[in-house]
Amino acid sequence: MGIRVPSRLFLLVIVLSGCSSPNRVGVQNSPDVVAAFVETVDAKYQSQQSTLGLRDVTLKFSLIPGSIFGAPSTGDVLIERTQVGNTFNLDLRRLGDSAARLASPLNPRMAEAGMVIEPRNTRLARVGTFVFDTQTDQSSAAGMFIEPGTRDALALVYFDEPCRISGLMRMGEIEARHDIVIPGRGLHWIGIRESAGNHFYLWTSKVSERVIFGIRPFRKTPAGQDA
Repeated sequence: MGIRVPSRLFLLVIVLSGCSSPNRVGVQNSPDVVAAFVETVDAKYQSQQSTLGLRDVTLKFSLIPGSIFGAPSTGDVLIERTQVGNTFNLDLRRLGDSAARLASPLNPRMAEAGMVIEPRNTRLARVGTFVFDTQTDQSSAAGMFIEPGTRDALALVYFDEPCRISGLMRMGEIEARHDIVIPGRGLHWIGIRESAGNHFYLWTSKVSERVIFGIRPFRKTPAGQDA
C-alpha cells in the first residue's frame, strides 16, 4: 500500500484484526459491531487537543498475517471515513471474515525473536490501523485502538483455534513479554502496556461494546523524519 510506518511504531503499530459459511467468525466479549470514538492522543494514549489541523479522516484497516507486530502485507480490508470527535461503527464481522481467509502461522522471524505459540500451527492475523487526511490522502499520524477505562493500547488479532502465546520477544531495543490465552477461534482484543522504555507486556484483554480509536500525530526528528 506504500505505507511507511515510523521505526518505533513499526513493530507495535501503537506508540505500538457454520458449514454453510465456514469463515464466519465471532468476536470474544464483543458484538459484530463495536462503537469506536475517534480522538487525538499523546504518547501515553491520553486525550489531547488535535494539532493536525484535521477533521475529516479516512481510517484504513489492513492485515498483518502471522504476527502481532510489524507492517501489513495485505491490501485494505476495510475503509471508514469519519471525523475527529465522532463515533463510527467498526465492522468486526467483516474484519473477522477477511482475517480468517488471510491468516497464516507464526512468522518465523517472530519465533526466532522469542515469541512462542502453542499449538505451533495456529494461524493468526493482526488488524493494522492507519490514518489518512481524507482530502489529501496523506498520512501524518498513527492510528491505534485504546481501552477507554485504562487507556491501554489494544491490538485486534484473529486466531483460527484456541492457543497460548508466551515468551519474551527481543527485536532490537524492543522487548515484549506475552501472556496471552485465546479460548476459541475468532477476533480477540490484546492489551499492550509499556512497563518501561521499549519494554512491553501483552495479555488477553476484554472489551465490551466501545473502544477509542486514537490518532497520534507523528513527531519530526532533527533529521526531519517522522517518528
